[in-house]
Amino acid sequence: MMVPCVRSDVVVATSGDKERRSSELPPEDLARLSDIVTMQPTSNGELASRWNLDSGKDVHRYLTTTLKEFFYRDETVRIRATKGAEELVASSS
Repeated sequence: MMVPCVRSDVVVATSGDKERRSSELPPEDLARLSDIVTMQPTSNGELASRWNLDSGKDVHRYLTTTLKEFFYRDETVRIRATKGAEELVASSS
């Protein structure tokens, strides 16, 4: 079960016992997270175009391995940022 992210100072609490500090998110990942926030709701194909990736499959793989605690799919299966992702992006600007 996904627990919503909550930003507290520089620590973002995520699902389970995991925590992610904004300083631990590499610049490219933070930029891509920002894309998700600004483009939401979006799709694998739209993000593949934005990120110059070969396919939506590559986007899916990236999201599920790198940003899994920062996005979810809505009822129409579109990609959306979690509240914690939105707060993290806002605090990084």
